[in-house]
Amino acid sequence: ATSQWQEVPASGIFKIDLKSTSISKSVVLKLYPWKCTSRENVIKECVNSLTQISANLQTFVSVIANEAKLCLEEPVVPLNMMLPQAPFEIHCRNISRLPPTRETLEVFLTDGRRKEIVHQFIDVLSIAVKRRVLNLPRDENLTPSEVSKTCDRKANVAILFSGGIDSMVIATLADRHIPLDEPIDLLNVAFMTKEKTMPTSFNKKSGKQENRCEIPSQESSKSVAPAAAASPDKQFRVPDRITGRAGLKELQAANPSRTWNFVEINVSLEELQNFRTTRICRLIRALGHGVG
Repeated sequence: ATSQWQEVPASGIFKIDLKSTSISKSVVLKLYPWKCTSRENVIKECVNSLTQISANLQTFVSVIANEAKLCLEEPVVPLNMMLPQAPFEIHCRNISRLPPTRETLEVFLTDGRRKEIVHQFIDVLSIAVKRRVLNLPRDENLTPSEVSKTCDRKANVAILFSGGIDSMVIATLADRHIPLDEPIDLLNVAFMTKEKTMPTSFNKKSGKQENRCEIPSQESSKSVAPAAAASPDKQFRVPDRITGRAGLKELQAANPSRTWNFVEINVSLEELQNFRTTRICRLIRALGHGVG
């Protein structure tokens, strides 16, 4: 059986006079189309909508345009159907294949519209960071001698810092708004790594390798302890530590007047094992009342 309901297209507002419908025993839908850029488009869209909705209607239902030929202002901005000029598009495509440098970024921002959008985005992020870093209790009654001792001051703001683009942007924006005499802590977390990685397990029945996130045993944690004590820097020389130190140098070059505290947080295998079993497992475990 066919459905008694039929969806009308989103080309305008349809009007029904219920009083006349009860008298004439017929339904007349009057269309008030959305106003487009030109009068010709309005008429074309209106004709298409009338044809589309009238295709499978019952004999006592009809669709007509309103007698006054009135149109409604579009409540939503139409989709931008314009394409950028071919030379600029080809130029940007060629730039995307090059290594990201300051020069390629400057060329990419030669387009005024792109540059405007980038600055708008930065302004929005800057306002959000400003609200976060300034909405903190601060010691406003410090003497000039105490203010001068910035190295002894504790930071009011700490940033989880990996040296990636996200943490670099947050640190740069925070530097804009935090008073210059305040240091900023950059918290860089590194998990101890083994020199030899454990091979993936092999399932004989399915013939497939299985990548599993194993919790390191106490024996394996103790076995790497002497090696870690001998060369702790090597054990914690992970990608986030390397990019973090590189990002620190960039921040120091951008604002050498700021005190940047690069706080290295080293997590041993024993700590990782302990917190995986006591804290992390409970955090990632699916809830019994979860939806879906």
